Amino acid sequence: MDYSLVHITLLTYIRSVSYTVQSDLCDVLQKIVRSLDRPEFNSNVDTLDAYIATINTKINPTGFRVAKHRAQVSGDVFYVFVNTVSDEITKVNTNYSVPEIDAIKRIIDDLIDQSDLSFSLGYVNSSQRIGQTLNKTSRESNVLLSRLVDDGWFDVTEEDRVTLSIRSICELKHYLIDKYGVFDGEDVSQQSGGKLFVCRQCKELVTQGEKCVDAKCPISFHYKCLDFYKRSNDVKCPNYDVCGYVWSDQHDGSEDETKNENENGIPSIPWTPPTRIGVANPLRI
Repeated sequence: MDYSLVHITLLTYIRSVSYTVQSDLCDVLQKIVRSLDRPEFNSNVDTLDAYIATINTKINPTGFRVAKHRAQVSGDVFYVFVNTVSDEITKVNTNYSVPEIDAIKRIIDDLIDQSDLSFSLGYVNSSQRIGQTLNKTSRESNVLLSRLVDDGWFDVTEEDRVTLSIRSICELKHYLIDKYGVFDGEDVSQQSGGKLFVCRQCKELVTQGEKCVDAKCPISFHYKCLDFYKRSNDVKCPNYDVCGYVWSDQHDGSEDETKNENENGIPSIPWTPPTRIGVANPLRI
């Protein structure tokens, strides 16, 4: 497929919104093609991906690409315009001053350092963090925070909790891992312990999902990924020989369920709901 005005227009739209859900982008592509090329054109996921592939071939040498990323709660596919040259937050946020980027870093620090694994911070607290870092008034801090939300770097829930957005997780993944580390069973309160979780199923970061109830077990899933895992595998934790946890109260009735300990002598855990990662309330529209 040759790079055309349709590709340019589609890319311009994606850049303007930073990230968008697959179904909406299919509709946008259909409108673009019908207005510029073929009035009877009908878009679908395959044709959309073909156009995106051509766009990426064109822009990859310049250090950008349109990436696909699944929403952590709904599982919906999003397309995200990302910088591929650097994962440094100071380089991908070129629309912000150095002091403003420092404020962004401090908000991310506060989000990830939450001891309850909520990976969220109250909107007022986030605004206050900006004010403290930049010596700004409350009004000025709220303006900058609103801009960060509008630009797609943070999301806000219906209960006014600030969280990492799809864009920030997708574009800053390696920066986040390099800075905060991935939890591997060590004490997260210690400096050496990783603070982030990686989904066992899809291998992406988890800031909204569920974790094994064993405090030392690193196994975690996104909600949809856990559903898929339980449909495709035994409901025992992938780390069962170490943690003894079963991910569902609807066990298959195998003989292991009646044992008080697993094959390695690790006591089985009476079923309790997995530990929640992230906030439960939906995003504010």
